[in-house]
Amino acid sequence: MPICPICGAVLKKGTETCSCGTTLITSDDDDLEHLLTVEARKVEMFQEFKGKCIEAFEEGEYEKSFDYSTKALNLGIGSDADLSFARGKSLYYLNRFLDASNCFDAYIKEYKDSFYRFSNISGAYEWKAAALWQLGDGFGAIKCYYRALDYVDNKPCSIDEKMDIRSRIEDSRISVMQASRGEGMANPRLGDIDIEVYDKLNGLGSDINETMQNLYDAIGEVASDECEFKALFLKDDDIYVEFSTSDGSVEKCFDGTSTFK
Repeated sequence: MPICPICGAVLKKGTETCSCGTTLITSDDDDLEHLLTVEARKVEMFQEFKGKCIEAFEEGEYEKSFDYSTKALNLGIGSDADLSFARGKSLYYLNRFLDASNCFDAYIKEYKDSFYRFSNISGAYEWKAAALWQLGDGFGAIKCYYRALDYVDNKPCSIDEKMDIRSRIEDSRISVMQASRGEGMANPRLGDIDIEVYDKLNGLGSDINETMQNLYDAIGEVASDECEFKALFLKDDDIYVEFSTSDGSVEKCFDGTSTFK
């Protein structure tokens, strides 16, 4: 049975026009023209979704921006540096730091050795560093900041702008390095985490970054205007998250998954 190449609908044999308006191939002579029409429409849709993705990001609608980027990439005609970059930043602002880190990893892998002059490898390493730091991986973040510095000269901007970028990256690197010293660490969103709590977090799964992402997700399910995150602490050798409320405080036990017990 024929399948519409645009909407994917399964059609009855002999159907010439899909309900979505797509005209199907009716003879061998129509094959090339039809294929070119389909591909041209895909490119048009890709550009439309890309524009909506970037527009939504600029308006701070990160969930919508991410959804449009997914629709664009699902067309299967390739990727785009600007769209991929907006996708990674949207994930970051949605507190999906592990996904953001993986997104910028994919960006770096695709564009690092290409001649595409508008790619932003320095920026990708910088955003990946920020995502890793949110996940508590200070060492990984510092390495990414060093890698970001390696690619600043590839940016298509003035010398003064490059100096400003280098200064910003170096300030971020030093800030992470200083916060990673001592007994424990200072997470940018969770505040101070002592070494015992961090060691316990590290033992809850095979990947500390995934565990930290699950912690963010679990906190996000509970936190609201009336219930705010307050602290992480150990009790009876388990990790607990304390939330402050108008009536006092609430404690939730964290076991490494994305929901509390």
